[in-house]
Amino acid sequence: MSLVALSCSFLLLSQPVSAQSVTKPETADLTDGTITNGVCVGGTTHANILDGSTSAWDGSPAVQFGACSDQFAITMAINQALSHTGISIDKLHYKWKWINGCFNVTTEDGTIYCDQDISNRLDENFKPTGEYADQFDTLNIVVTVTDANGNVVETKTYDYDTWYHWAQENSHSDSEVVETHSDGELTYSTVWQVTEDFIEFFNHQTGAGTIYTPNQLGNVSFVTTGQDNGQWEGFYGPVVKDGEMWFTYRTNPCDLDALYHPTCDGYAEAYTDYLYNQACLASPLYDSGCSGYSAAFLDQQCTLDALYDQQCPMYQVAYFNQQCDMDSQYDVACPNYQPEVVEEITAPPAIIVEVIPEPIVIPEIIIVETIVIPEIEITPETAPVEEITTESIEIEIAQLEAEIEDPVEPEIEEPIEDEPAVDETTEPVPEKEKDPEKEDSEESTETETNDEPVDDKQTEDIPKKEEIQPVIVEKKEPTKEEIQKKKDSRNAKIKQLIADKIAEITKEVNSADTIEEQMIQQARLVALIAFVPDFDYGEMEVPDIFFYPPEPVVDHEFARWFVNDPTFGAMEDLQYPNLR
Repeated sequence: MSLVALSCSFLLLSQPVSAQSVTKPETADLTDGTITNGVCVGGTTHANILDGSTSAWDGSPAVQFGACSDQFAITMAINQALSHTGISIDKLHYKWKWINGCFNVTTEDGTIYCDQDISNRLDENFKPTGEYADQFDTLNIVVTVTDANGNVVETKTYDYDTWYHWAQENSHSDSEVVETHSDGELTYSTVWQVTEDFIEFFNHQTGAGTIYTPNQLGNVSFVTTGQDNGQWEGFYGPVVKDGEMWFTYRTNPCDLDALYHPTCDGYAEAYTDYLYNQACLASPLYDSGCSGYSAAFLDQQCTLDALYDQQCPMYQVAYFNQQCDMDSQYDVACPNYQPEVVEEITAPPAIIVEVIPEPIVIPEIIIVETIVIPEIEITPETAPVEEITTESIEIEIAQLEAEIEDPVEPEIEEPIEDEPAVDETTEPVPEKEKDPEKEDSEESTETETNDEPVDDKQTEDIPKKEEIQPVIVEKKEPTKEEIQKKKDSRNAKIKQLIADKIAEITKEVNSADTIEEQMIQQARLVALIAFVPDFDYGEMEVPDIFFYPPEPVVDHEFARWFVNDPTFGAMEDLQYPNLR
């Protein structure tokens, strides 16, 4: 496994994990089991369940087998045996006692009982050998765990083909107990072999396995097959009793952090968000949907050009420098500002000229207007009701003057006060345009009566600094199109991150040193391949994906020879050309 994969694994598993808890062992009720009768060859005795009312087998309920090949199966629902909520199951533990040591053999000339001449019928490992090996009793137990959909999650097989004496202690036994019981005046001792084992669902130290909640698992079943191959009538075959089961569990770490392991629900979405957030954390400019993108983009543009926006920190300084570069006389603070040298001019002595205007003769204009009033016979009916006054006549005259249009009539210039009379015999002289300099000189002569002259030009030469008005930026709420655009951009970036990560994990799977490490990376790979951003299954049931169906590990000389074959790599390249 590469260092990147190891660091990622430790990152995901570095979260604090709650302590383990263990349930109390639950003893199986054999009456809940089912016996399936099989083939009978020599004898006719089928398996039987003792309820413990007799003293046989120490007075405990037991399953005993005869000459027929029968099966006894018992199944329990895991979510009923472990009804806790908010937990994950680490291990399933189980235990039972068994006997399979009576090696009775039927021969042509008689019978060979259990341990009679046993050394000639066993090898150095206490396994049956010789011409009577096929008459050794059969006993095997298969433990199977399924998920909520009935798929096999784990399975283990126990095949008891090693001889143990059922009435004497065995020095080659790893675990056995001796129980005694009385039958009237006689006392019997029975030596039981003990099997105690577990199925591990998830190892929090190595990260191997799958995190399951009780509701995600289905049933655990124990199927026992037994037969007395000596074909004796009666119960002279194997015996099994005292089955127990319990669990090791803890608070579900996936509820605290979906990134804890690739088998957590929501891992793919959480992991893609993690990659996206890491990219945004490294650079807010990674995507427009990153937090702080607007501020980072403004900083970037302001770094490239301080005049990009008036919100840039150095905008005013840059603007001032720009104006100074364009015109060094923009402000007295400009580096290359050159003040103008004004020569001191001595004003001549003030001369007071008194102008006496000539009297203005205003010609009298007499307007004579003849008003012809038609003769109207006045009768009492036509007599005017209102009295004719001077004001009414003046109003009517004004109305008539407004109605008269005579463009040929000469214009009469009204005389202007304080101006000399104009000789009507001379031609009118057009008015000259005023010269600003002359106006200034005239104004200066008018102000010469003051004590000191005022230099207006020197005042105007001082440039005035342009005032920068504050900019009011209105904050606009983003539109739906902008929100969707950011969302699409984010999804596109997430898809690219997933594609890159899948390629990286594929290489890590090939370089894994152990099967457990390879399974961890494969779980991550499956989780990421099946992930689609913003996809919602709704009320649909998410299908389970098993990258590798549970199968027992094959480890023998032919498997190792195949992997070590020098042409194995070439064949793998032909099958998977895109993985390298």
